[in-house]
Amino acid sequence: MYEAWFPIFNRFADKPEPSFSAFLAKFPQCLPQNFQFSAQCPYVVQDISAEQISAIIHQMKPSAPGVDAWKVHELKLLSTYSMQALADLLNTIEHTGLWLEQLQEIPVAALKKGNGATAKDIRPISLASLLYRLWSKIRWADLQPWHLAWLPHELKGGAKDRESIDAYYQLMMEVENSMYSNHPLYGILFDYSKCFDF
Repeated sequence: MYEAWFPIFNRFADKPEPSFSAFLAKFPQCLPQNFQFSAQCPYVVQDISAEQISAIIHQMKPSAPGVDAWKVHELKLLSTYSMQALADLLNTIEHTGLWLEQLQEIPVAALKKGNGATAKDIRPISLASLLYRLWSKIRWADLQPWHLAWLPHELKGGAKDRESIDAYYQLMMEVENSMYSNHPLYGILFDYSKCFDF
């Protein structure tokens, strides 16, 4: 398992990581030039509140727990006082930049994918703590205005009112228009194996 997946998860162990500034120099049109937020005008998020925690917890669906063993139905049983204590904990983590060691341990489950029987024929699933997942859901929602301020319109998914399926609708319209106007249309399907969000 280690030999199969180490090169994939550690692609830059023996070479430098890609440079963001070099990318922007080569593709300057990828990001807007008139940023609404900058170092001089930063996007500011408020401290996490107990109300935010309660709202997100009650949206969460049952899922596998992390090493801290918290489960969704247990989080839903927390009192208002406990949710405030959890908000205080998450705000302290943000202010200090120090995460609890227990929340940094993320086991990886290997799920079978396809018909193969080798280490590369599995799908690794990271099981982060539900407390970390809760924090990330809150901050993802908080950062949406910042995200939408620079996200190119062509990118779909992961943003408010930009569903991944919108790309399919747009493609279907292109195909239909091509058939109606008897205009040639070409496309490429790129299936990138072992592609994960990092």
